[in-house]
Amino acid sequence: MAIPNLQVALDHNRIEDALKDALAVGNEVDIIEAGTILLLNEGDKAIKCLRSAFPDKVIIADTKCADAGTTVAKNVALAGADWMTVICCATIPTMEAANKEVKSLQVELYGDWTFEQAQQWRDAGIDQAIFHQSRDALFAGATWTESDLNKIRRLIDMGFKVSATGGLTKDTLKVFEGIPIYTFIAGRGIYATENPAQSAREFSKKKSNVSGVNPKEEKMANIKDVTKESWILSTFPEWGTWLNEEIEREEVKPGTFAMWWLGCTGIWLKSEKGTNILCDLWCGTGKRSHGNGKMKTGHQMQRMSGCQNLQPNLRTQPFVIDPFEVKNVDALVVTHIHSDHLDINTAAAVANNCPEAKFVGPQEVVNTWLGWGVPAERTIVVHPGDSVKIKDIEIVALEAFDRTALVTAKDGEVLKGKMPQDMDEIAVNYLFKTSGGNLYHAGDSHYSNMFAKHGNEHEIDVCLGAYGENPRGITDKVTSVDMLRMAESLNAIPVHYDIWANFQADPKEITEIWKFKKDRLEYKFKPFIWQVGGKYTYPTDKDKLEFNFYRGFDDVFSIENDVPFPSFL
Repeated sequence: MAIPNLQVALDHNRIEDALKDALAVGNEVDIIEAGTILLLNEGDKAIKCLRSAFPDKVIIADTKCADAGTTVAKNVALAGADWMTVICCATIPTMEAANKEVKSLQVELYGDWTFEQAQQWRDAGIDQAIFHQSRDALFAGATWTESDLNKIRRLIDMGFKVSATGGLTKDTLKVFEGIPIYTFIAGRGIYATENPAQSAREFSKKKSNVSGVNPKEEKMANIKDVTKESWILSTFPEWGTWLNEEIEREEVKPGTFAMWWLGCTGIWLKSEKGTNILCDLWCGTGKRSHGNGKMKTGHQMQRMSGCQNLQPNLRTQPFVIDPFEVKNVDALVVTHIHSDHLDINTAAAVANNCPEAKFVGPQEVVNTWLGWGVPAERTIVVHPGDSVKIKDIEIVALEAFDRTALVTAKDGEVLKGKMPQDMDEIAVNYLFKTSGGNLYHAGDSHYSNMFAKHGNEHEIDVCLGAYGENPRGITDKVTSVDMLRMAESLNAIPVHYDIWANFQADPKEITEIWKFKKDRLEYKFKPFIWQVGGKYTYPTDKDKLEFNFYRGFDDVFSIENDVPFPSFL
């Protein structure tokens, strides 16, 4: 079991006060830090005094260096510091230069750093990171969250020795149980107590009890520690941040665009300039109980078909992305009002994590966002024919053909004998124009002859259609033959068949019918059978018929294998 270090941070104004507190706890801690405030006020003198008082302790100079890495690191090393901190916004050359002059370099994490940057630090030979809750954040009432802990776990998985700091006391250490923290950093929680030495000893005892698992020796789990809540947090979303990381790291080549299928009709679109558009990301669920066995009165499927029994629309696909870890989203774009496209969880995540992101949708979609608390100045209402520019991507709103949306109404409202709603207020299709090609998103549109008109009026490279198998008496999804008719006009890729148990269809049916007809009808398109969580790059993948996930193991025997004897294999 690896027991974390204990570090005391001396954020004093005067070296005299810092030395007094350091001498009180020095024998009880592993590492002594000359804090940023102390260094600003006392300079190298602070480091020299601490080195003289504690010749056998690790001394850290918390410079939070952002520039002049060589000079700063040389100066603190000459003064007696073993380690030094750099701020996460420093350039890689600055970090590399500083790392050459001290025994170890630590990156302090503040603000909007990314895991892509973290990988660059690791590639530069830096193996320590400090996960920091700032003093200002703590004063504002911030606490350690599961999101914080997940980020720490991910940094550790990347190979970092992670130190944790920010308002730590002996009583808060329990939140880190099971996480192999390298160092706990505390200041006033130790030296500003009535008995600093005793506080440091108690801190050390607590950190030993909650120490994380050494990667080389797993901690035995205990069933008494498992709860429904712990299971949910450890299991969902099923892919964790795997896809978030993949998208963030993806560098889209010039003349292409990349997109990921997120389930239902949810798409993440990324351009060569790094513009990120989320369309119809839904993080909800279908039925979870039989209930009374009856459909909600006034449900659109009931209005459409006159059915009463419960619709068994069970969700069949996992969550492949963590909505609360989305970053760098430039716009959330939604096609229509249905809840499996218009999702409050996604709206909250984008609103909170991406302060510059716009919210684009038809009027009723925007009305819903406003009701959820999205600021009006961040919303953009679109009608067919409208165009919105989001950095290097132009979004063109087009007519939707979603008859199911037209029979979606308020509880108690009777539609028979009335004029239908104005489709343009509740649903639109989108054309995303990028430098690498154009993507048409048809939302939940049914098949329409108007697709041919859109195909005539616009250059469309790839189209997404809501494919599925309609139960008897229902016309809600685009079936196999109509997907091919749609593709004649729009180069369609089927989506939406993944989610609902009662609408599931086999996309291989599309491929087989295409093979049967392609020569006789001289099809100019190829269908593409996708997988949720998979990436599609246009035009790189335009001639592929089917997606397969990266299988790994391409580096077999790059190191010596370890088996009892060769014939074992």
